[in-house]
Amino acid sequence: ELVEESGRRRGGDGAAAAASAALSERLEGVERAVAEAAGKHDRHVEGVQAHRSSLAERLGRLETSVVESADAHGRLFAHVERWETAAASLAERLAIAEAAARGSAEEHERRARAVEAMRVSHEQLVQDLDA
Repeated sequence: ELVEESGRRRGGDGAAAAASAALSERLEGVERAVAEAAGKHDRHVEGVQAHRSSLAERLGRLETSVVESADAHGRLFAHVERWETAAASLAERLAIAEAAARGSAEEHERRARAVEAMRVSHEQLVQDLDA
């Protein structure tokens, strides 16, 4: 509009009209490029939000698995306590408790490594998304 108004004030000669038309075309090209970039940005943001949601769901499932594992370990230790009250000898009771503790510790260590790996991965993804 400003270019057209300027052309009218100068008398509207042919050169001014041509320059005005060229500027108008260039401006329309810039507007199209900005609109395309905004559309790409919106699609990218939607993808990032979907990915974050996916990460949250995966982390939730992992946390549930850890809680379930802790419950299983609690049940295992309840069994160990019942065994201890049975008429087993001290050596048998100690062997049972050691085996249960060793298995529980190994399982706990494996799951702890998995949780830590997921935490590190999640932090890296969040940093990548925030960058």
